[in-house]
Amino acid sequence: MDPLKNPSIPKVLSFLKEKNSVYEKDFSLVQSLLRDCDKKFKNELENVREKNEEEKRRIEERYLEIIAERDEDYNEKFNFLYERINEINNEKLEKEVYYEKKLDELIGILEATGKKDDFHMVPFKTTEECSGKRPRNEGTKDRIWIGTFNTAEEVALAYDDTAIEMKDAEALTNILKPPPRYHPPTEINYMNPPYSSIDNARI
Repeated sequence: MDPLKNPSIPKVLSFLKEKNSVYEKDFSLVQSLLRDCDKKFKNELENVREKNEEEKRRIEERYLEIIAERDEDYNEKFNFLYERINEINNEKLEKEVYYEKKLDELIGILEATGKKDDFHMVPFKTTEECSGKRPRNEGTKDRIWIGTFNTAEEVALAYDDTAIEMKDAEALTNILKPPPRYHPPTEINYMNPPYSSIDNARI
């Protein structure tokens, strides 16, 4: 069965674990698997978010109906709705943690092969140096998956975009230029204007 037809994390992990190393002939296959998995993960997460938002909307409608009905048992019904909203939020977080864990496992296997850099993978949101230093997001230890890319230039541009987004003028980039630092306007002292040759000519 061709793993490219229906890529999934278990299939990709199984494919890589069966190999002691990743050879040149496997690069295009694994690269395609990673791209398709990354796309599939994002689609699945988006579906989870949409489903949760739709259920929250229905809960809000039910909340308003209970108020309109002036039901005597409204406290009990409200508590049930609140609990369900908490469950929805927890389900979404668990799903995101699951995907992040699987992606980390996938990246770990590639690192073990010593061929990870050949796939141009970008699991972090920014970088400071071309050597691959990947600092974590300010104020958090979370790693953010950006995606997989075909060329080193695409990787560099993705790094630059996110570095500028996060650090603005302080970003150290590879290709793109960060915005200029803000320089406050120079104050002019009208009591003591700057010396010039025109002033000399008038004396």
